[in-house]
Amino acid sequence: MDGVEDGVMKEIAIVNKTVSEKGENVSTVGPWSQNISIQSNIASECAVVMSLEYEQDIISRQTLEIIQQLKGVVLIPVIFVFGSASICLSLIVFYKHGLSSRINLCLFVLECINLINVTYLFVLNVDSLNMPFDTVLEGPVYEFLVNNNLTGLFGFGYAAVFLSALVACERCICVLFPLHSKTLISTQKMAVVIIVAICFIVFPRFIVTARYRIICAFDVRMGRTIRQLAVSEFYFQYKDFINVLDGTFYGIIVSLGGPIVTFVSTLITVFSLNQTIAFRQYSSTSDAIREILLTKMMIILSLENVLLSLPSIFLRIIPVFEPGVRPSGPYNNTCIALSSLVEISTHVNGSINFLVYYFAGTKFRKTVHSVFNYHSKRNRANPSSTSNSFKSLH
Repeated sequence: MDGVEDGVMKEIAIVNKTVSEKGENVSTVGPWSQNISIQSNIASECAVVMSLEYEQDIISRQTLEIIQQLKGVVLIPVIFVFGSASICLSLIVFYKHGLSSRINLCLFVLECINLINVTYLFVLNVDSLNMPFDTVLEGPVYEFLVNNNLTGLFGFGYAAVFLSALVACERCICVLFPLHSKTLISTQKMAVVIIVAICFIVFPRFIVTARYRIICAFDVRMGRTIRQLAVSEFYFQYKDFINVLDGTFYGIIVSLGGPIVTFVSTLITVFSLNQTIAFRQYSSTSDAIREILLTKMMIILSLENVLLSLPSIFLRIIPVFEPGVRPSGPYNNTCIALSSLVEISTHVNGSINFLVYYFAGTKFRKTVHSVFNYHSKRNRANPSSTSNSFKSLH
């Protein structure tokens, strides 16, 4: 997930250098307020930068532009349309099933979070729909989000990682302690845990993203004015705290710890399920059979979540073996391309849960059919009533 943030926050993998009036190159490590006037045709409030292209990078600048446009113009919109519709349908089904059930409550909140995430990621990339093809840098919508610190909404992406792990743990507890699971964790306690955890995960993200600002810059190499992501003075005032919060809490505890907890809990659930099935078949109750089917569906959901988390984990681990794969390294374009892959996998992860619910959940599938059958019967009834009303007027 932290890899997604590298891409989402558009820390474009270009080493930017300010060009002083003497022609010297100085690293742009200062606050965004640093301004240099060098040419009469450049606005005085724009900094002057120079993007560097590394020959050893396996992905060229042109290829990166194609990847970014393909992501923003084709993939993200298509995933958003399917994801938003399927998530809304899932919310309707879980609401009909009742939120007094612990697992229904967890899944309902998870889908609410996913709806926020897919909508936010679509808005974040909406500039690609109305900007020139060769422009992969920040657009006006992204500038508005950054300068108003709305990029902190990506904290809901981390909340989704936590909720996925929570669902996996809930199923694990049900399998390990089938007779005591309801008393160990009540629905009320689960609701409190969810609310506190979401607040604890989401709100600090706004502190992390407050370090960024979009500034006007003139790229000497490309010969055009761009919107450039820069570090604000706020970051330098609270640098150590922000680095710990971003690197340790979000980068390791949530981004890596969440999928690991999900995977381990799912493995325990799978290994213990046969014994539990034998016990519940002996008890031969409809509730026991329903719990088994629900657990199998949750296992598939957890494995799907872990699988789609692998690109994020890979992007976080790869700099350990190849330090050049980072936003300011010699493989900067590769880093951006991988970040785009992570962003897409995160978008897909929040959009395809409906398919798991539908094909693996019998009760969910029946409820979906009942929803559509209800609207179908209602639509068939309306024309006849309209016709009768028309006849009565004559």
